[in-house]
Amino acid sequence: SRWVAAHLLNLSDDLKNSSVWTVLPPDVPNVVRRAFGLGQPKILTLWPPQLDLLRGTELGKPNFFSSDVKRAFISTPTSGGKTLIAQLMVASHLATEDTSVCYIVPTRSLCHEIRNSFALRLRYIGSGAIAVSPEGDWTEEQLSAVARIEVMTPEHLSYLIRSDSKKVLERFGMFIFDEVHSVGEKGRGWTLEENLSYLHYATQNEHHRIVLMSAAIGNRIHFVQWVS
Repeated sequence: SRWVAAHLLNLSDDLKNSSVWTVLPPDVPNVVRRAFGLGQPKILTLWPPQLDLLRGTELGKPNFFSSDVKRAFISTPTSGGKTLIAQLMVASHLATEDTSVCYIVPTRSLCHEIRNSFALRLRYIGSGAIAVSPEGDWTEEQLSAVARIEVMTPEHLSYLIRSDSKKVLERFGMFIFDEVHSVGEKGRGWTLEENLSYLHYATQNEHHRIVLMSAAIGNRIHFVQWVS
């Protein structure tokens, strides 16, 4: 019985040390932790790559959740948990800031997947005041006034920037570019690079945050140098 008790104690310590209630920085509101503990699927513990990132603050590394970090690049192998980190960053931003989040993905099918994943979590933040952008072909005028996170393709973001770039910068305080390695694709890659270049230039002296993510990129240092 002592042997079993010792293993249970070790197991409980491991669960505690990898829990979202323990490892997230103290300035992240508890509603964010609750959203991931109650949302579907429930996230109670984090994986080693995620823990390494979050515990980096203990070693003097930047706090990814701090508004002082204006540029970030998250790169882990496929299924390494970068999307969950991005969801945590989005939830923290929406719980603490007044601006919306623009989440850019390369395909419409991925837009649908990301929308669904956020809708299952964000309902636990702000008592229903936070909503996800509607499905289908929409324009800025058709967006719900309460939509705080909008998922779109690079082409749609490019359209919004060309239509009214000032309004885009006023509405969004965080831009997350998923699968950013697609900047190297012929044709569509130019649109993504154009969006990134404009946003990086237009927000250098502002409070906007730009997050790049990729699981299949070998020159992430070049991206970091580009937006640093």
